[in-house]
Amino acid sequence: MFNKKSDEFEYYELDKNSNDELEVFDDNLSSSKLGIGVFLGFAYIFFIPVIIFLILSIIYKSLGLEDSVENLSTIAQFISAVIVIVLMLILMGSNLKKVLRDLVRDKTIGNAILFVIIIVAFNTMYSLIVSPYIQGTTANQEEVNKMMIEMPLLAITFVVLVAPLVEELIFRYFTFNSLKLYVDPKWAIVITTVAFAGIHLLQSIIMGTLVNDLILFPLYLIPSFLITYSYYKTKMFAVPILIHMAYNGYQTAMFYLGQYLLEQLESSSSVVSSFIQLFR
Repeated sequence: MFNKKSDEFEYYELDKNSNDELEVFDDNLSSSKLGIGVFLGFAYIFFIPVIIFLILSIIYKSLGLEDSVENLSTIAQFISAVIVIVLMLILMGSNLKKVLRDLVRDKTIGNAILFVIIIVAFNTMYSLIVSPYIQGTTANQEEVNKMMIEMPLLAITFVVLVAPLVEELIFRYFTFNSLKLYVDPKWAIVITTVAFAGIHLLQSIIMGTLVNDLILFPLYLIPSFLITYSYYKTKMFAVPILIHMAYNGYQTAMFYLGQYLLEQLESSSSVVSSFIQLFR
């Protein structure tokens, strides 16, 4: 096995005469298993949450809990993601052991930190540039923000842990590795990047805000490319998992910090207003 180094990260490739598979892409699944994984991903995006939602609705109504169905779609999404994650981890088989080992390696953590910094820097700069021309955020982000306000514990678990894992399994692991069987890896990167970014505009299509939300599309597209590229270069699936979780964790922390500061500002304004009233 030989080692290639660059200024930004270190990655490895397998020598043809070597039996060492420690640093090989986690793609030694059969094409049939990869295909099943892609199908599960498609089903998760379009069908499974709907089926789970209908089942939960029937259960809730049979128990006389009609008043508790307000956030049922979020719960259905969470349950669907967990089911798909379990099925996909089973499909991974022995590859899962390598991913778990890689999660705690210094090189994995170092690469993840590097890419998270790049993503945060880009999204911050881009948001500052386009902020004068937009109001609010994308329909997808508004839905996430609503969930974090109404169901904070479930939202944190879903946004920081569950959603990144299921999305990385769908796009970076099964979709990307499946595409590499049929097209050049560079095209696999492009297709995976666009597909992942594109699903975050589904809510915009449903809500009729697609035209307005397109200006924010790079906030999904560039991170999607960087995460896919990190997997391609490091050949470790643990890297995109950590990047996605860390970035979502950062975004979640910033959201709650913003909410806290807003509450403090409103509280301070209320105190000042009350103080002024005393002298009128």
